[in-house]
Amino acid sequence: ENEHMHLMTFLTLRNPVILLCALVLTTQGIFYNIFVFHCFLSYIISPSTCHRFVGYLEEEAMVTYTRASGELEQGVVCEAVNLTAPAIAKDYWHLSQNAAIKDILYAVSSDGTTHRFCQSQHSSWQSSASSHDVNPFAICEPNMHVKGRNIKFTQETVAKYMNASEKLIRDHSLPPEA
Repeated sequence: ENEHMHLMTFLTLRNPVILLCALVLTTQGIFYNIFVFHCFLSYIISPSTCHRFVGYLEEEAMVTYTRASGELEQGVVCEAVNLTAPAIAKDYWHLSQNAAIKDILYAVSSDGTTHRFCQSQHSSWQSSASSHDVNPFAICEPNMHVKGRNIKFTQETVAKYMNASEKLIRDHSLPPEA
């Protein structure tokens, strides 16, 4: 759903013709079916590897969006600077009414950061015997401006969010696992 919203937002920005929409949907349908089949087989063999691979894909997406927002701020992409965020993006990410393209790039990069860390954490869970691991973003999550600007989170940064989530679980007597 989240990745679909990224696609819908960027399609809304370009207002593509029917032919381009059909091409995108066809390509997405073909890629999805091939990818799901291979992921299914790969997941049976090594779930940890699959999660790690998706984490790397998210890392690359994050780097791309962060680079794009930097180029936008530096004026390299002048024609996009004054574009306002479409309603679909404002609604989905709860952006302000005067949100711009830069805010969308921060939001999408922010999503990628969370996905990367969650996939990396899932990979670690798959390869460890511990069942008490806590998703570092289960309860306490950095906002899009933190994640969207910082693409190189350290283990210490992730530990900060993980400790905050664990503390919230402990303080509220929530079960550590769903």
